[in-house]
Amino acid sequence: KKAAEALKNAAKYNYHWLNAIGYGPYRAMLDFLGSHDTPSEIAHEMFRNLLTSDFDGTSQTDMYTLTFHRGALDATKFLKGLRRDAINLITKRYETADTIREKSKIVDTLGYATHKTDWPTGDPNFIQRSVEMVEADTELVIAAYKKILFPKGKMISDYPVIYEIETQVSILNTREHKVAGVEELLQQIREDKGDYRLFSLLAGDEMRLRRDVEWQEGRKQKEEELKEILDSITEENADDWYKRIDAIANFRECIEDWLYQTLRDFLAQIAEKKPTVAAIFAKHALKSKTGLYFFFRSILWGLRKGSLEQWDEHVEYIAKHHLTDQIDGILMSYFSIGGTEISAAKLRKEDIAITLEIARMEGRF
Repeated sequence: KKAAEALKNAAKYNYHWLNAIGYGPYRAMLDFLGSHDTPSEIAHEMFRNLLTSDFDGTSQTDMYTLTFHRGALDATKFLKGLRRDAINLITKRYETADTIREKSKIVDTLGYATHKTDWPTGDPNFIQRSVEMVEADTELVIAAYKKILFPKGKMISDYPVIYEIETQVSILNTREHKVAGVEELLQQIREDKGDYRLFSLLAGDEMRLRRDVEWQEGRKQKEEELKEILDSITEENADDWYKRIDAIANFRECIEDWLYQTLRDFLAQIAEKKPTVAAIFAKHALKSKTGLYFFFRSILWGLRKGSLEQWDEHVEYIAKHHLTDQIDGILMSYFSIGGTEISAAKLRKEDIAITLEIARMEGRF
């Protein structure tokens, strides 16, 4: 492990290493990754360093002078081969990854091979060689993404992986010089109008996904799609919708928490505007304790405005079954009726009693 840590720190194309001994040690580092069970975090950082198109480092000629060095790497034949081997090795690691979280991280790491240098130089041919190297590697990455997304002709259901790929491809598609296969792959992903699109709406960021659309337009489109979905959810199809949304919530360990804010707002809207649907969602969530259970506070938030009777029922259920991880949801839901300052007129005697019981750990709590 200490050796891996040392390699991780050295794999940054450091100016001193490159200046003194060239690319040779980086070849050894890559071979090390291929033949050792390196901890995931270390492996990812090493791969990302090896795939960057820049170098950095410092030099000091005397005690008063510190020089910072950064710039584009020279796209030599050796470097091209090193990067290609790194891409192939990362792709193989994806095939053996056993969790969606790790697969998503691998795809994120693979995307580093598509990053162009942003450091100017006096030699335009030097930069051109670097750009050509990255574009050629990008074509290889896009081909790998197609195999990952459509292994049997149908798109996979590992939504965080698809989301990471769509995010990268959306950025690539905005480049002035288009790389072969990028636009086609982006179109294939967006043709899916099923549960992946639902995932990207409830647990995604349109700013990342829709680089080809102006922000206000993208936000408006998202709002319209969500309204259409909300209108389509009824008491009759609530069980089916619960399963679909619960499956999205089950990816919570693979997703940045802030990205789930749309899901939280959506659940609160359902609870406020469609309490009968919320009752079905609550019954499933509290019983199964899967994905939506961890977003139940959003249902309480909406019910506080939409159905006090249901809110009371669920508070009683939480107390009876000692669901201590839902206590904060009860307390936070008071703010849905008053914002940052809750009006005393909007609080009932029952609300004050519940709060005191929670604070004192007595009675029902």
